Amino acid sequence: MASLAQDTRDRVIRVEAKLEAVLTELQKGADGRGRLYEKAEEISDDLATVSADVGNVKRDTEDLKRRMSAVEPSVEDYLKKQQQVIGAGKLGKLLWSAGGVILAAAAWLVGRYYGNGK
Repeated sequence: MASLAQDTRDRVIRVEAKLEAVLTELQKGADGRGRLYEKAEEISDDLATVSADVGNVKRDTEDLKRRMSAVEPSVEDYLKKQQQVIGAGKLGKLLWSAGGVILAAAAWLVGRYYGNGK
């Protein structure tokens, strides 16, 4: 009978040890899930921040587009003026060249007129 009582005590001790191991594992799992929930909340907060940042970038981009549209006519005017200046420069060179040719022709005529008359 003593052997049966000892055997029962040994079994109870083994069951208690296994139960303790199961409880320890359950506690580890609960702690792990708690950490997962904390991380999930951090990620959620980060996503909210990123979403707000994207909204700000979107507004800034729209504002930049609006400002560029306002500046575009000025740029077009500048480019037109630049082309006019280039054209005026070419015309000026042409007129100076034509003036030089006219002066050279006049000098030649004067030289011929006075050169033959003497």
